[in-house]
Amino acid sequence: MAAATHAELARLNPDLRPEDLDYSHKVMRDYGLLGADGSLKHLGEISEPRMLKFGEDMVRAGALGPSDAYQKAFTVKFMDALSAQ
Repeated sequence: MAAATHAELARLNPDLRPEDLDYSHKVMRDYGLLGADGSLKHLGEISEPRMLKFGEDMVRAGALGPSDAYQKAFTVKFMDALSAQ
């Protein structure tokens, strides 16, 4: 998927160098934006386990109170459409 994304970005901005695209992709992976284990293929992709971990992290950081209602904060209803791209 990265190759197709890189090709489109290069088409839109010919000044982007391949090494810049590779670096930005690595940084997004390193920060977990594509899943720390590489399991997520699209920026912004969500899953129930990922949202559960995010909720737990926010509770641990004190940003949220404990709750089991995290499932009301998101939907994976549109993930199939994203995967079809």
